[in-house]
Amino acid sequence: MIKFNYNKFRKLLIDKGMSKTQLKEQTGITINVIAKMGKNENVWKR
Repeated sequence: MIKFNYNKFRKLLIDKGMSKTQLKEQTGITINVIAKMGKNENVWKR
């Protein structure tokens, strides 16, 4: 299994001044996926 690291993604949100709520509203990504990303968990199921 590949370990994912979303640190660059979180940095991009900070650089753009975007909250996780704004990300959810603008992209349609579910809050569960965003939470998993925050924990560096795999968001894709096989």
